[in-house]
Amino acid sequence: MCVLEAFVPDLSRFDRGQRTSTIHLDSKTALIDAVKHDEVRQHILGAHIAISEGGTRYYPLQLRYAWPSEFDLMARLAGMRMRERWGGWRREPFTTASQMHVSVYEKMAVTPPPAKSEGPSASMRKAQKRSRIPRSHSR
Repeated sequence: MCVLEAFVPDLSRFDRGQRTSTIHLDSKTALIDAVKHDEVRQHILGAHIAISEGGTRYYPLQLRYAWPSEFDLMARLAGMRMRERWGGWRREPFTTASQMHVSVYEKMAVTPPPAKSEGPSASMRKAQKRSRIPRSHSR
């Protein structure tokens, strides 16, 4: 079993692929977020910037996000299937408005390969006989 917690990307936060916002502001400190978004690569490049009388601190960040459906595909490729998905740790329903998801994956049952046949089936031999065209012996 595998349990995964991840955020659900909110692309409405970006204007022309970027966002700058003031997180905190008082008489001594300003905390600013600056972020650029590459929608094609699903990549976010940004920084938390703290400005105060003592100087400026720069905290860079980079991430590549994935949609819940992409996690489901990765799980299937790894031989797992989604068992449950919630909108949070309190098992709230996962909806289009959810900002995060908790997804539970489990291993899929292994099915044995089909039994090997000894040759073509009777119906296949009949179809092969019908499809043969007699050759003409005259030239």
